[in-house]
Parts: sequence; structure tokens; C-alpha cells
Amino acid sequence: MAARFEIYRTQDGGVEQLRLKPGENRVRVLPGRQFRLQDPNLDAEQLRVLQVDSDLVIENVPLDGDAGTASVILEGYYRICSASDQCAVTAGGDETVSIPDAAEGAGGAVLLADVNTKPLGALNDGTFVLYDPKFEAPILPVLGDVPTKPLLYGLGGAAVLGLAAAGGGGGGGGDGQAPQGNISLTLKSATYFNTRFPVLNGTAEPGSEVQVRIDTDGDQHANVTYTTKADENGNWAVDLKTATPSSGTLPATGLSDTNSLEVVGSNKGVQSTLPLTTLHFDDTPPASAEVASVAGDNIITAPEKAAGVAISGTAEANGSVELKLGTLTRLVAVDANGNWSTTLQADDLPAADGSYTLSATAIDAAGNRAPEVTSKVIMNTTGTAAIIGTISEDGYVNAKEAAAPVKVMGTAAPNSKVALWLTDEKNPLAEVQADANGKWEAGVPLPAGLADGKHALSVTTTNAQGNTATSKAEFTLDKTPPAPAANLKLEGNDTTITSTEAKNGVSLSGTGEAGAKVTVSIAGGKTQTATVGANGGWKVEFKEGDLPMPGQGNNTSTAFNVVLQDKAGNDSAVVTQTVTLQGPLIPLGKPIIGPIAGDDIINAAEAQGAVSVSGIADAGSIVHVKLGNTPVPDVTADANGRWTAQLTNLSKVPDGSYDVTATATLPGRSASAAAVHKITLDKTPPGQPTNIKTNGGDTTISAEEAKTGKITFTGDTPTGAQNADTVTVTWNGVSKPGTVTNGKWGVDFDSVPSVQAGQASTTANVTVQAHDKAGNNSTIATQAITVQNSALPSAAPTFDPVAKDDIVNKDEAGSVNISGTAAPNATLHVTIGSRPPQPVTADGQGKWVIEGVNMSGIPDGKHTMSATATAPGGTTSAPTNHEFTVDKTPPSLTITGRHNAETITPEEAKQGVTFSGTTEAGSTLKATWNGKPIDISDVRGLGLWTVKVPATDIPPAPANGTAKAALVVSATDKAGNTAETTLNVTIQGAPAVTRQTTVNGKVANDDVINAVEADRVEVSGTAEPNSDIRVQVPGTKVATTVRSGADGLWKAALNFTGLQDGQHTIEATASQPGSTSTSVGTHTVALAQKLPGKPANLQFDGHASKVITAAEATDGVTVTGDVAPGSKVQVQLGTTIRPADIDAAGHFSATLPAPAVTPGGKQPYSVTVTVADAAGNTPQSWAEQIEVQGSALKPATPVPASVTTAAVTHATPDADADAAGGAVAQPATPTAPAANAPAADAAAQPATPSAAQPSALGIAAGDTLGKSLATAKALPSHQGSRLSLNELLDQGETLSLPGEASSAGSNAATSAAGSAAGTGTAPAAAAATDVATAVESSATALSSTATVNTLLGTQQPWETTHPAL
Repeated sequence: MAARFEIYRTQDGGVEQLRLKPGENRVRVLPGRQFRLQDPNLDAEQLRVLQVDSDLVIENVPLDGDAGTASVILEGYYRICSASDQCAVTAGGDETVSIPDAAEGAGGAVLLADVNTKPLGALNDGTFVLYDPKFEAPILPVLGDVPTKPLLYGLGGAAVLGLAAAGGGGGGGGDGQAPQGNISLTLKSATYFNTRFPVLNGTAEPGSEVQVRIDTDGDQHANVTYTTKADENGNWAVDLKTATPSSGTLPATGLSDTNSLEVVGSNKGVQSTLPLTTLHFDDTPPASAEVASVAGDNIITAPEKAAGVAISGTAEANGSVELKLGTLTRLVAVDANGNWSTTLQADDLPAADGSYTLSATAIDAAGNRAPEVTSKVIMNTTGTAAIIGTISEDGYVNAKEAAAPVKVMGTAAPNSKVALWLTDEKNPLAEVQADANGKWEAGVPLPAGLADGKHALSVTTTNAQGNTATSKAEFTLDKTPPAPAANLKLEGNDTTITSTEAKNGVSLSGTGEAGAKVTVSIAGGKTQTATVGANGGWKVEFKEGDLPMPGQGNNTSTAFNVVLQDKAGNDSAVVTQTVTLQGPLIPLGKPIIGPIAGDDIINAAEAQGAVSVSGIADAGSIVHVKLGNTPVPDVTADANGRWTAQLTNLSKVPDGSYDVTATATLPGRSASAAAVHKITLDKTPPGQPTNIKTNGGDTTISAEEAKTGKITFTGDTPTGAQNADTVTVTWNGVSKPGTVTNGKWGVDFDSVPSVQAGQASTTANVTVQAHDKAGNNSTIATQAITVQNSALPSAAPTFDPVAKDDIVNKDEAGSVNISGTAAPNATLHVTIGSRPPQPVTADGQGKWVIEGVNMSGIPDGKHTMSATATAPGGTTSAPTNHEFTVDKTPPSLTITGRHNAETITPEEAKQGVTFSGTTEAGSTLKATWNGKPIDISDVRGLGLWTVKVPATDIPPAPANGTAKAALVVSATDKAGNTAETTLNVTIQGAPAVTRQTTVNGKVANDDVINAVEADRVEVSGTAEPNSDIRVQVPGTKVATTVRSGADGLWKAALNFTGLQDGQHTIEATASQPGSTSTSVGTHTVALAQKLPGKPANLQFDGHASKVITAAEATDGVTVTGDVAPGSKVQVQLGTTIRPADIDAAGHFSATLPAPAVTPGGKQPYSVTVTVADAAGNTPQSWAEQIEVQGSALKPATPVPASVTTAAVTHATPDADADAAGGAVAQPATPTAPAANAPAADAAAQPATPSAAQPSALGIAAGDTLGKSLATAKALPSHQGSRLSLNELLDQGETLSLPGEASSAGSNAATSAAGSAAGTGTAPAAAAATDVATAVESSATALSSTATVNTLLGTQQPWETTHPAL
């Protein structure tokens, strides 16, 4: 079973399962989830769990087989999970145990992590390790004091070295502070962005390396560092969207809302650092800009244009406003007070007079754009026309403005009279006079009750000559205030703003009328504005200093007041959002840290256990202690403020100087400043003392020295990291200290061990141990000291092993060194075998050697040498004997069962070849094959060897040719003598494939493979006799391998069922084992597995209708359609079966005799079409139901004229007639004179009444529609109310519909129908009356709207809902 990841939903208990794949498996974390990693073979010891930004990552999850490993990334884990929703992640355990129980440890599950898990440590890239049984957390050394301020720390907790700088804020740009250093360096890019992946840029000396370090989470550690170079012009840039970090990782979401930026430049070993800069993310659009009236009245005259026109307004401070007028676009800066202004010169303004749109778009420092605001500006430089420039300044009149005369301004001819009116020019609302410049201003009272909406205000001007001019301008009356703001939401989803939140910026958002201006004020704070967006949403941002934050330790309850103002200037009701402003918390006092380990130095012995860190802090506070950047478990100060924490696992911490920091926290108080206490961790013992000597600089105390009893021991200790400060020397049962100076020490003693009478000397040990300042002790050094008694017989000499192993081989025998030891400066006589003794003198250290002794003449075997020594002042020692062996004979070496120029057949080469042989037992064997080393085995060291050459290492021989190879084996015996032998072999090539391979045609008899044949298609052919034949369909998985016979014939079976229909090539390739020669034959077949499809365009007697009329049936029923070309079609109608004629395109036709049908009746029949395709697939059949109609009934015989409607009686109605409301549809039976006539015939006989009377059908005698309906009424009862046009025509009837003119041509049947209904021949209907009109004017119960053309076109039975039928 493959590894899976289970996700438990706490709200409903459901479990989702994710099957893990190799590589990354991403899971989006949602609230209320717990997780379990499950695999029967899972070993939690293999796993590692990391915290990477806001994600939790599980690595090294093993997968089945060779699939490798997987990782699971829980995206957003630390954003979603919380103390109340801990999102436990477990692994393994009993699968039957629920995931929540597993999270509590049930069933043997392992808790990998939850949201409260403390990190074990950090990796080099700053990633926190939460679970890893193999992890050893390093504790990194911390920096000393930074000269002015701490910079951003590097990843993993270590501070960035050597790049100190002062101050804060933007560097080299921004606030203009200069870099700290000696090279030019600036930051040019803005510090506000509306993207989380901005481009940062600046300048530096050309060729400088520039490092950009960014802290996105506010911990003074750079999350990510980018490295770039200044170009030849000194410009540098880093695009956070595309740049690759040189260390660390930018969060996947990009920058945070507030980030710290540090820029460091270096060039030729010189560095500069810009002061820390804060980067802000701001995607809140500013409020729309406000624009004052242009030239006072939005009309620009010629003098105003010539002088230049000032345009001004307000917008968000420190942003900009984009102005557009005519073809001009200008960006205007907004000052710190939110004011902006620009002057447009004559060339900037439109040249032609007319009305123009002035647009203004506010843009904040981050580049967010507010909704555009527009107003109309009129250019009037050439005329004196009456023009209204502004109405209520902005074209909108709100409720307040409407209550008083509305201010209207414009231009006219100088000194002309101006009248303003809405609807009645004769009764103007206001009258004024233009000044000498043509300017005028009026207060226009609006009529009471004037409705909201757009209105046109007209102006009429009259000059001194009585000439008038009129124009108008639209304004919008809007007295309705907008709805109050709704859905107020303070950032953070609470109503408390802490001092930290206020410093970082707090937003308030809500909804309102689109386009409305939002004003948010707070007592004592800065008022912020925004514009409601098109989606109805708005947001304002209160930055640092905008809120009236209380002092330290204080809270203030206040409220945001929110007012919406629509375009007209109407204000909504005020909505308040109550908030609590929380001032900075009162900080706790800085803790005090006492001495650690007594001397603030921790040695190796102390590091083996826990080292206590104690101190004083505010009572009840929680003290957070760190060694360097590694936290230790928190402790709580007692009622007296005392606390003690424990430093553990110090044995794994590198030696060095560390800061122990302690910070106190307490709810309701701000954290204390960090107390710092320096310690030294020194677990490295000093080096072991060396070169221990006595008085004479040796290790022997002479008899003369021993008589004085004064002995001085000296020696050395290593310097550097293992430097010692003191030593302890122990001699003759007494220990004395010594001081180390520059690695040297000396200690005096006044006693020596006594030597027993008769002994030449005695040996005693002196021991020395070094100590460093931390109290670490070195390994004890021991030196044996010889104490002499007097001049006694010389010590016997010793021999070193001859030729290193006391065995002299053939190569060594020509020159052998004989060496050993004796008393210093002793004279030795050395005898080798039967040779004369050779004298030699030992050196001052007692070493002696006789070089270049030639032993070539010494026979193989064991031999003995001896030596005596005479020390200065002593007697000759007893002889010392030493045995050695001479072996100059190489070992035997044979290759068994092979001879030179051995031949290897192709079959042998294909399987690989084994060589074997013998040699001297215990010899060392080596072998090469074709000059390359190859493994050689020796069976249990008995000298029986084997070399196996795999087939892949045997040189390929060409077909019918040969290749050469050589096996070289060497054996070296224990003495070092070597023997070597070579075996040359010939590899024989396989026979060449010379016969052309063929694939026989007519596969599946016709080279077409149908569905029945596809699963086993037999293929055959010819090829090289006794060769391997690979039969396949190239590009597919259809393939098999067979062997040709001695006659070259071969046969194979292939399965085509998985292939697509169409052309396929069968390829047969013949080859011989071990030969590269091949022969290929091919043959193409067609695969047609698809069964025949239903015929298309199936028709009966040339139409799609399945009703065959009697007229059509006279010459049989013709069935036509289209099938695949090459198919065969058989058609069956009733019991008649006939093959169809098919053309090359697949169109078929078959005519079958129509079955007999009773006249006036109809009969359903089944037509079966069977299709067999050309490939021989199973034929398919389809049945269609048709209806064959009988011939029409013959016309009824007319009755005598004396028969009248009064004599007509009705037959008993059937059930259907009753349901229709009467028996009128039944044939009538006349009484006389045709009393014996059949009912059906009698009903159709005409009668000649004396006068026109209404019939039993309720149709007037003169109604031409009645004649047609009477014909229908005459049908046999089993045909109901269905009557086709053909049936009427077959009976020779003339169908008379309303609107047709009755004529003498109306035949007897029509007249009979009319008579039978109790009517006579009626006058003709007006020819101009159309069918629809006639039908509508006929009997009210008749609803049929069929026309003759309709019946002719469809050939279908005509139905009506007339109650008479």
C-alpha cells in the first residue's frame, strides 16, 4: 500500500485521503483540520518536519518500491492554525484509531508537530526544524557590540559581519542620508508600493557588488538577500518578481505590509551601507481628487487664456494628480498638506472654443489610483454668446444648496441683461447684468417641489441694441442623502488598536454608495478620506502618528466617525465605530544575570550536565533565556523575583564566546530590555605534554646523577587552541605543579628511586598532565625513566625484521639492510649464516645498520644471524640470534584446460566466458582482460583461481569474422616473488543474416482484420534459417519474438485489439545471436474492428415519413439510405427479404412489394435493414416501424332527391362520440326511400331540401366549410376524424374550404355531403374572403386552421377538434 495523507474534519468527522506522489504534495490548510501520515512501512525516524515561512513541510516520506520519497507542504499552516485550533500532525500507529485519538498519542502514533511545537533549531537557510530525530541543533556564535546599531541579521540567526551603519530611514535617496562607508551608494526607488513584488533600484560605483537584504517579518533577520552588480553607468536594480535570491527565500506572497530594507555595496574591499529603510505595501486607493472651479466659473476667456489659467485642488498628501484637458496630460505633485496646483499656459489649452472635459485622477505614493473625477470647462475666447459656466460650482445641487438661491456663473456680451429660467422664459427665476468684461453671477431660486434628476437651466441675454442670445446648461438636482456606511471592519477583526498596530498602520473598511466620498474622523486624530469603489467597497489607512494614541500604560475609548458624501454633496448619517486605543505597555525591568559556572567559563566536565543560569527579574514574570540565538525553556520568577534556567546539551555546542540573554514578559506589560551576560564555552582540553626529559636531555639518570638526588624534568605542551597554563608532574610518588611559558615547562625533584644491589638499572615512570584556565585537563603523558646503578655488562643487541617481514625474495636478495638496536655508541659484531662477522657501531640513540648485504648466493630456506654488543665502559653482551627466510623462487601459475589462441564461439560469447587455473597457495592474484583489471577469485586461498568475463566485456566480432582478446594473470607469493602468464583468445563472429526477410500477404485471408480476428492474427513469412524473428507493429506495444526453422519459415500470432482502426505495418526483423546483421520485411494490413453503423438518410419511398400511402404502395416500398462503401445491405418487409443495390459511394436502394391493406384502413409493418461491412465484422440490423395505408373508399351512391334532413336519424353513438359531447359524428340512416341502404352509404347520399335549414352539425346550409366537413363525416366510423387530402382526392372529391367560391363544378359527393347535413346548395362565399377569415367566421366550435397548401405539403391526415367530428 502506498503512503497516504489523511485530513480529518473536526466539524463533521469526515476524513479525506490524499495518495502521495513523488516530489511535492501541496495541501491548503483550512480551519478545523487534523492530519495523519499513514503507511504500513512508515518509520517516523526517517521524517523531518520544517517550518518554512507560514507553511509546515514534512520531508523524506518513503514511497513504495523505487518511487523515491515525497514531501507534504501544508500551505498557510501558521496563518490558519491557532492555540484553539492546533492542527495536530501525526504519523503511523494503529489505523483503526481515530485521528483525534492518534493526536493524543493513542495507538502508537507519533506526534510530528502542532501549532505550539517549539523548534529544535534552525538550518543554515533559516528554516526551523520542528521534528527530526537525527537533528543536532548548532548554536551559532553571536556578535560583539555593533558600533552604532544592529543591522539585519543573516539567515539562521547569525548577524551579518562587518557591515555596520548608523541611523534609520531611506538611504542615499528617500530622506537623503548618506551611506556609512567609502563608496558611492544610493537607493532611488520609492518606499511605498502597491505590489508585493516591486523593483528596487539605485546607483553605486560602476562594477560594485550590491547586496539587498530584506526583513519581511520584523525580527531583524534578513529573510532573503539578493546580490547584483552596478552596470557601467553605476545603475543597479533587483526585480523581486524575477530575481533569484543569493540566500534565503522571499515569501511566496511577496513583501509584508511593512518590511525593513538594508542595502550594502562593496567594491575592491571597500564597503558602504545605507541606513535601514522601511518598505510599505499599500494597495488602498486614495480618495478622489477635488478640483476647484477653473477661472472661477469654468469658462476660459481670451484674456484668461493669454494670462495662463491656474487649476488647483486637494488630494492625498505626498501623492500626485494626473490632469487631462484636451490633448494635454500633466502629472502634478501634491504637497504634505494635500494641496496641489498647476498653471496651464495658452499653448497648453485647447485652441478651439467649445466644451471640454477636465479629468483629475489622484495617485498615492504607492501608485494606487483613485476614481477619476471630471468637470466641464468651456473655452470662450472669440464670441460673446450667452454661456452658463458653473451651476453650484460642480453641476450638482444638493439639499442644502437647493434650499437657498443656487449660485450660477457665466459670460455674455459686456453690460448685457441676463435672464435665467427653467421652463418659462417670460417669467425668469433671476435677472442680472453682465459686467464690462461680460462676466455675470446670479443666485437662482429653484421652484419648490422641483423633483430630483437632471434639469436644463436656460439663459437669455439682451444687449444694448436689443439683440438676444440664448443657451442652456444641464444640472443635476439631488436632495437625497446617501445611505449610511455599512459593514465597518477594523483591521485585525477586533476593536482594540495597540501601539504596535498604530505604528505599523491600521485600516478601516466598509461599504457604501459607489462613487461617494468617505470621510473618517477620530477625535484628536487625523481625518482620512477615500472614495467608494465601483464594487461598493472602501478602505482608509491610518498610518503612524495619525491616531491620538494615549501614553504609556493608558487606554482610551474613542470612536471613528464615518460620513458618506455623494456627488451632489449630500451627507449621510454619521456611523460610529467604537475602538479602544491602547498606549505603549509599561516595560518590565531588565533582568539581572548572576555569574555562570562560578567564573563564566564552562569547561568540558561542566558541559556534560546542566549549567544553571540564575538571576533577578520582576516577580511573576516569565523569563526567556537564550544562549546565543538558541532559546532554552522559559522559567518564571518567584515572589522574590528569583529565577533559574538550565543550559543543556552544551557538549554539542561549539567552543567560543557567547551572549546569554534574558528577557522578561508579563501580560499587560511590555517586554523588558534584554539583559546580556557574556560567557566562554571551552570544552577543549589542552594538548598532551610531550618531549619529557631528565637532566641530560635524555630519559636516563646516570649513576652520578642518581647520587646527587637532584632531578629536573622538562617538556613541552602544544600551543594555540590546546594551549596549557599549568602542568602537574608526578615522580617517585610526589606530585608538583609547574607553570607553562610559551609551551615550555620544568619541575625540580630531589629524590630518585633506589636500584637493587646487583642490578644495572631500574625503570620508573614520570607522569605529566596539563591544565588550561577553564579547568580542562589533558591526557596524562607517561615517560619511562632508566635509573643506572653503575657500569655493568652491556645490554644484548636486538635485530629489526629483515626486509621488513624476515623473508628475502628474489628482487630484495641483491641488497638487504641488516639493522637493530644496542646500547648507545656500543660496538657490535654481526654474523650472517656462515659468513665472517661484520663490525658496526651504534649511534648515540643506540641505532645500528649494515647496508647493502648481498644474499643472492644464499640458498632458499631458513637461516640464522647473530650479534654481540660492547657498550663504552662495559663488557661484551651475550649473543642475540635472529632467524630469517630466503625465498627467491616465483610461484607456479597455470591456466587450466585452455591453450594459446583459444577460440570462443558466438554462443559462448553471448553467455560470457570463465577461465580458471592454479597457483601457489596463499599467493596474491591479479588479472586484466584486454588491458583492463578484472576480478579474479581464489577458492579459500588454495591457489585455485577463476576469472569470469561477462558477455558485455567480450569484444564483439563482425559477422563471419573474428575479434582478439587477451587474459593476463599474475601471482605474487608471500615472499613477494611474482609470476605472470598470458592467454590470447579469438572471438568468432556470428553468421551474417543474408536471406531477405519477408512477411506473407493476405493476412487474415484478405489483409483486413476485423473485430473477430483482431485478438489473434496469424502472420507468417520467410527469413534466415534458425534466426530470431522480432515481429511487431512499429510504434505500438504489439510485438512478439519467434524462431525460424531450418527451412527459414516462421509463424507468429499478434493481438491487434488495443489498436485504432486504420492502416498498420507488420514488421519482421531477423537476427542471429551475437551478430549485428539483420534483415527486415514489412507488410501493410488494414484494421477494421468497428461494427457496421446504422444507415444514414434512411427513407421510405423517397421521404423520411414512415407513412406509405396507397398510391405510393402500388409499385412497392422503396427503402434507401447510405452506408460505408463496400458494405452489403439486406432489407426485409414482412416476410419478404431482398438484397439492396449499392453504389460505390455506399448509397443503397431496395424495393419490396407492399403488403395488402384493407381499403380505407392502415396497417403497421416492420422494415428490417441488415448491414454487413467489407471487413467481415458481425452484421448489424435495425428495425423501423412504417404504416401502409389502404386505398380510399369508393364514393357513396347518391340518394333520391326526396330524402330530406327531417328523415335523417342518427345511429347510436359509441363511447368516443359520447366523450365528444354527442352522436353527431355517427353515420345517419335515412328512412325513405332508401330504408335498406347501408348506414355508411346512406349518410353520404345527397338530398335536395325545399329550403336551407341548419343541419344537425350546427353548420348553416350555405357554409362551404360544412360541405368539406360533411365529406369527413361520411368516413367509416373506425377512421375517426382523420382525413388526408390524398384520400379526398382519391375519392374524386373537391375539398371546399371557407373562402372558396362554390361553382357548378362542385361534384355530386360535395353536394351529397351538404344534403346529408340537412343543407342545400348555398350561394358562393365571397372570393375575396381569405381562408383564415372564413374559418374564424365559421362555426364557433371549429378550431382547425389547416390550409390546402398545408395538406398538400405534408400529405398527412388532417385533424380537427370540431365537435361534429
